Amino acid sequence: MCEAMAASERDAPANEATDFDWDDDDSVVAEEQRMVKAYLNPRNQLVIRQQGDYPHDEDMWVVVSREYVGRLISRLEGLEREMMNSDGAA
Repeated sequence: MCEAMAASERDAPANEATDFDWDDDDSVVAEEQRMVKAYLNPRNQLVIRQQGDYPHDEDMWVVVSREYVGRLISRLEGLEREMMNSDGAA
């Protein structure tokens, strides 16, 4: 791991190693995202669970009864279409 870091520093542009700025929004291609899992619980309900911010927060989850899963998926698909059709505004 140290060797890989050293190699990447060697190959970086001259100012990259010393002037790196995580707050440079123009070069960010993916923002931090907590892990999200979707699974069925023993009651055959959909569980959507998001990883907490360890060690401070517990996981958050939403439980959806199976009779509402179709409505949830339809709504999510509609929101996805809206996101794809937007002008890129967040």
